Amino acid sequence: MGYLRITVSFFIKNYKFPVYCIGILLGSFVFIILDSLLLVVVFKDFISSTFDLFGQKEADEIRHIIYATIVWISYINTSQRVKNTFLEKRPVE
Repeated sequence: MGYLRITVSFFIKNYKFPVYCIGILLGSFVFIILDSLLLVVVFKDFISSTFDLFGQKEADEIRHIIYATIVWISYINTSQRVKNTFLEKRPVE
């Protein structure tokens, strides 16, 4: 449901889009990190070397998600374009 909500918010330019987007980014980031750590903890006894289970490819994927999360959250929080675009249905102050 989260991805549907963020997609609809994006296309109707709802003011809550940045909040939803940051939530999805952080949720995905936390899920990937916890999933990777759980994989190492659960399967470490079945595989002789943790490196075989958690190799360079997996480390690169985690590094990529860390960088992407940092870049996109920074952009969403500081961009004037984002602040000017997502204005629809904002409550009157």
